[in-house]
Amino acid sequence: MQSLTDQQILAKLQELDPFSRRDLLDFLEFLRYRKQSGIKPVVAAPIAKNPITAWDTLENMAGSVNAPPDWAAEHDHYLYGTPKSIDCPKRTP
Repeated sequence: MQSLTDQQILAKLQELDPFSRRDLLDFLEFLRYRKQSGIKPVVAAPIAKNPITAWDTLENMAGSVNAPPDWAAEHDHYLYGTPKSIDCPKRTP
């Protein structure tokens, strides 16, 4: 005797075209292989109610950096040690 779920599956199967039936068969073979191999399905993490977006992250990171006053003009000097190309006044606290 077939369960209600089995009957529902068979009814839906009747509605599929041959290509979709082949896809379904491939999927069922995959599920059987996964079960026999002991591979556990990957469960996705729940979606947060208010997910943090890339824009939120950038906004949190935006701001000022404690750096010399000529940082923008002389970043190569500070990052790579190249000679300074211009003279800037010293920073006053």
